[in-house]
Amino acid sequence: MVELNNIDELYNSVSKYLKKGNSFLIALDGADGSGKTTIANLLSSRFNLKHIELDDDRYLITNQGGYVDYIRYELLKEDLDKLKSKGQISIIEGICVLEILNRIKILPSLHIYIKKLKFGLWLDGECFDYTSSIEEQMQKDREQFKRFHEFESQMNNEQKEFNYETKGIFLDKLEYHFKFNPDQIADIVYVWDEEAA
Repeated sequence: MVELNNIDELYNSVSKYLKKGNSFLIALDGADGSGKTTIANLLSSRFNLKHIELDDDRYLITNQGGYVDYIRYELLKEDLDKLKSKGQISIIEGICVLEILNRIKILPSLHIYIKKLKFGLWLDGECFDYTSSIEEQMQKDREQFKRFHEFESQMNNEQKEFNYETKGIFLDKLEYHFKFNPDQIADIVYVWDEEAA
């Protein structure tokens, strides 16, 4: 794994990788809001790659309260097989991308994980503390959410019932990180600071 924090370094690394040949699919991974779509747009434009967004309505059945179980897998596999048969190198991006590709038995040629920092801190990293269990992480998240809820209620001078359910995309993302450790096994980890950009 190589960690990069400059877009030109990322361009150079991807360019070197593509020159090796045998490339078919680049998987762009990271938490929601990490900048996957932005980076995928930059890379697809720079290297003439077909950009596939898993969040697109073509592949994701929206408003279901989850992610991984609501992908149109047959359609995704069909589209990727067509692109491969045409020799088109593609970039696919979305949360839980390795699990989704695993379900359709496709391995990416290159795996890039995006870490977005804020003031030098990887905020999502707190959720993916592999030294604890998923249950401990969910409890931490529940406590954090409750503190935020109480603060928001005080700021708005209103009392709202605290209702927290760990499910949906958060749970998919948490289980995925604990199962695949994508931030640790990626070929490239691209780190960028939102405040420095």
